[in-house]
Amino acid sequence: MADESLKFFMEYFVDPVYGEVYADRSREGGRVSYSGGFWDENKGSMGKAAYHSIETAYYSYLYAKLVLQRDTARLYYHFKPVNFEHQIRMNPLAVDFEKFRLADVQNNGESWSHFDPHTRILSLPAGAGGVFEVAYKMDGLPDFIQETTAKNPVDDLRVHPNPFNEKISFSFTLNRPESVTIKIWNPLGQLVDEIYSGSLPAGKHQLLWNKKFSEKGMYFYSLQADGEMLSGKVIAQ
Repeated sequence: MADESLKFFMEYFVDPVYGEVYADRSREGGRVSYSGGFWDENKGSMGKAAYHSIETAYYSYLYAKLVLQRDTARLYYHFKPVNFEHQIRMNPLAVDFEKFRLADVQNNGESWSHFDPHTRILSLPAGAGGVFEVAYKMDGLPDFIQETTAKNPVDDLRVHPNPFNEKISFSFTLNRPESVTIKIWNPLGQLVDEIYSGSLPAGKHQLLWNKKFSEKGMYFYSLQADGEMLSGKVIAQ
């Protein structure tokens, strides 16, 4: 979930040219509508956007600690004292896992023993409360996580000469056949030209752009292939 959320966020919410984040506007600056109304009035509102940003960071922390690092993940809770004994099932995820257990619990900085590590039941006697530091651990994970050996779609991107006068060359290597799009943008984020859009075979490629600018200065390029976006600055003299 954390992987998919971060991938979606980086691909669809982050401006690859300026690094800004789209909260409730399209790339053209207009409002985004969907079946439930306008995005900025519902899912894309300031409160919703803040909530989902925190949620993504929360799940990313748990995923990194528990799965990638095989470490304990520590979360903090504040329980108000009540005048009766009660039990709380500790489950910080939206789904339940049998291999998810409590590794350690502390209350106000002191060790707390009133818990079942496997059922994740935290017992609180009458009058008990304060800040609880709860350490979670995953058991029974595989000895290794299979890492992908796939290469990035684009290698060795060179844009030259830079600064340029009327001609500029984009040289790069494709590690496999890909659909490639190269665009030029002005500092206002407006599309100046689409240099290339189409399929290219694996191997080395060089695309030449011949354009005489009436306005000199800084521009931006973006090269997209298989969901990967490469971008940078070019100077027109």
